Amino acid sequence: MLSSDEFLRRSHLPDAVPILSEPVPSEWSVIEDDFIFIYAMALSHIGHNALYISDAELNDGNIYLTYALKKDVQSKMELFRFLLDIGTAQHMNYSFFKTVRVRSLRIEPTTEPFSGGIFVVDGESVNCGKLQATATSSTIAVTGG
Repeated sequence: MLSSDEFLRRSHLPDAVPILSEPVPSEWSVIEDDFIFIYAMALSHIGHNALYISDAELNDGNIYLTYALKKDVQSKMELFRFLLDIGTAQHMNYSFFKTVRVRSLRIEPTTEPFSGGIFVVDGESVNCGKLQATATSSTIAVTGG
């Protein structure tokens, strides 16, 4: 019988993508910083009328990793205005809003034990210490540990 890691690798992951228990490859970009939020999605809209990523196209094979670093946000009021502006797609104009197009990503805390943040996958809270996602032919394979 296959382990869950081996099943995931054979069923969903390209050979170049590590399983969650393996280190990230040296060719991956790594950002170690204090994040306000990290939001990854494969669609352009976060709601029926809320455009979030203007470049995203249905089944384009990408994950759009968006984030804001704590050091780049000037105030809670600026963050509040950003959140309000998502409804009109004006949030993309904020200098602290970063977007990176990726095929795979891993989010893991740099401190142990994990002491902050909430993982949500497709609207459901997920209790895990780290999370990895990979775009596949028509889905995103998500693993947590």
